[in-house]
Amino acid sequence: MRKIVSGLGKETDEALSELYSLYGREAIEWFGRLWDGETGGFYYSSSARDYEGFLPDLESTGQALGCLGAVCDVSPWGSLEAAFPEWVREKLGDFAPSLMDGDGYFYHPQWGKDIGTSRRGRDLEWAVGLAKKFGRALPYPTAIERLSGNNKAGLAPHLQSKEAFVAYLDSLNIESHSHNKGHALNSQNAQIRAAGLGEVLFDYCDALQERVQQKLLASGKRKNGLFQPETNYIGISGLFKLGAIYNAARRPFKYAMEMIDSGIDVILSDEVPEIIIYVFNPWSGLTAAVTNMNNVNAEHPGTYDMEAVYAKVRAAAPEMIRKTVKKLRAFKRPDGAFSYCIGYAAPYTQGTHVSLGIDESEVNGTVLAINGVSRSIFACLGVTRPPIFSCEDVRWLVEIMSGWEPKEKLKVPEKFASDPPTKY
Repeated sequence: MRKIVSGLGKETDEALSELYSLYGREAIEWFGRLWDGETGGFYYSSSARDYEGFLPDLESTGQALGCLGAVCDVSPWGSLEAAFPEWVREKLGDFAPSLMDGDGYFYHPQWGKDIGTSRRGRDLEWAVGLAKKFGRALPYPTAIERLSGNNKAGLAPHLQSKEAFVAYLDSLNIESHSHNKGHALNSQNAQIRAAGLGEVLFDYCDALQERVQQKLLASGKRKNGLFQPETNYIGISGLFKLGAIYNAARRPFKYAMEMIDSGIDVILSDEVPEIIIYVFNPWSGLTAAVTNMNNVNAEHPGTYDMEAVYAKVRAAAPEMIRKTVKKLRAFKRPDGAFSYCIGYAAPYTQGTHVSLGIDESEVNGTVLAINGVSRSIFACLGVTRPPIFSCEDVRWLVEIMSGWEPKEKLKVPEKFASDPPTKY
């Protein structure tokens, strides 16, 4: 087992070493074989690669490249992209522009335009990020660029005025399930900002949070700092999703200390995570609170005693990390990577069909398990994360992708065609 030295004591180092032992080199090969040299994108899973009806997608491509670039030692090249031969970079760079429509959004041929707000918003942001990464100009102005010019043509009705947006927020009933509702808002964040509605969202969420905290006090419970009364996976996930919006705008939280306590409580809980985001999200919610406090201190020094905050998190770290390792093991698949659901890959994401839903890993689950969890843990501890994979692992990845060859796809087995899997 690889030994991690964090400088935070033997117990923490042993727990971190257990975490890194979950991340085997076989995951590198798995990623490499999901790349498609024809389109330039990554498939979501092996079944998506092998069977008809599935194609690479923007989110899987952005997630795969982002994860590998973050967890690999790319020091000899300066970036993951620089390690690829020119023809691979060219194909990767072609992918996002090839999916752009004249309306400023991006659509996949396997799904068409009949997609939800979350899918459309996420694909827009992934595509813009990929184009920037590879220095590509897009064929049309993006939906966000059009908004910045005060042209609201094609904009969703709920983003066309303050009144419409507030009515939309009321309809979401964020307090009932702050994770799903926060996710819907996070997926539209760039569009909300471009429409000039960011402050409206913050004022609304601040007022909601205050009502929730007062309700908790009135019922004899302590404040949890969250956007719903329950201190559980869903509540802390809502903090993660909405916290990302707050931190992008450097908007201070009103109950940051209470959020720290809630994050620790949820990570240490014995609540069974049915899906892998409930292993990742609590750490990310905790990270959102720590990041927000650091942002506040950068502008108003001394507002928070960050030494005390880190000391509280570090004191609970060994047990929190061990709990996390135990929960993550349930999502590791025989192919060496991770699934979104226990025992099988999620067949749907953001309402779109992405895999057969069989016992295999998929990009979303693997990225959350490897990059997401480890990044958030080290961020919460306030120490630098060591690379998970070596330069040699990167060279192996490049070799696999460079050797790509087209393969004939298989027909989807009748049992999957006639009995679609459950949506997630």
